[in-house]
Amino acid sequence: MLRKTIQATLILMLTTASVFAQLPPGVHLKRDKPEPTNLKKERQKVLDHAYRSAVKKIPEPEKNVDPWGNIRSTPHQ
Repeated sequence: MLRKTIQATLILMLTTASVFAQLPPGVHLKRDKPEPTNLKKERQKVLDHAYRSAVKKIPEPEKNVDPWGNIRSTPHQ
């Protein structure tokens, strides 16, 4: 009986260790990051605004471009 208990405990320990080994180094499951400061929040707002304005400047495509259009054969009817 004691032998089976020791074997079960050993199997449980080995499987648990493999689960912890899958986490990348330095990664913790609890969130311990400090809140961003007002300066960081303001900088993020500026970056977001710059991103949105840059995305708006990208022109919309005038037509659908088919790079394989010249290579495909016309379908036979």
